[in-house]
Amino acid sequence: MHIRYGYSLDLEQPDASVVTAILDVHPAQRGDITQPEEIMARSLSEGRSVGVKAIDQDENGNLLRRYEVLPGGLRIEGEGVIFNSGFADSGRPVGAPKPTADLPIDVVPFLLPSRNCPEGELTERAWSLFRHVPAGGDQVMAICDYVNRKLQLASSGLMPSRTAGEALQEGTASMDDFAHVAIAFCRALDIPARYCRGYMLGPEGGANLCGHSFCAWLEVFLDDGWWTADALAMDARIGRILVARGADAADAPLLSGSP
Repeated sequence: MHIRYGYSLDLEQPDASVVTAILDVHPAQRGDITQPEEIMARSLSEGRSVGVKAIDQDENGNLLRRYEVLPGGLRIEGEGVIFNSGFADSGRPVGAPKPTADLPIDVVPFLLPSRNCPEGELTERAWSLFRHVPAGGDQVMAICDYVNRKLQLASSGLMPSRTAGEALQEGTASMDDFAHVAIAFCRALDIPARYCRGYMLGPEGGANLCGHSFCAWLEVFLDDGWWTADALAMDARIGRILVARGADAADAPLLSGSP
């Protein structure tokens, strides 16, 4: 099957700046693109096209585009078509966690604290809730089920700087928060976990659960590979299109700017 994906984002600001956008399909899936992405950037104040200053790649493999934004703001639009097998992801991680000493060197950082998943914040609760669950895939599923039941998805108004502990305490959450809380619990149990952002079809290929927004989920490292897990969309899904990965959402902002 082929999936058409796309976005349209407006960045309004009074002063000129340079903006970095992480919106391209991740290199891990770019080989499946069947219709090249058409990406356009336009000044909101003058209506003229804005060229890309640079295209780069960060340490997580995410593709970065840098734009010079004129006073008034910027509109970025993109669209493409990607091939998908039509089979749902497993919906259930399988395997056991490896001892830290045996982990690949590039996996170890995903055991470490990060901005949205700080050190020790949920460690005590993780061991209290999940220490009796068989280590590995069963623990990950128990974590996702717990997070899914404890958090209620909010449409807007939440600070992106919130930590996993703050989100769990408040009970209302963004899509990122669902991923962050699950990631923090996994790391507390010595399961490497990383944040993912991208597109996702709804159940049985239907409407996107995330509405008009990008979705967020996590990946966990068990045995010798990464497995998809999702504390918001618990059932297996078709058509996840990866855009960005990182320790948490701070590693993969849609847009970030500097004067």
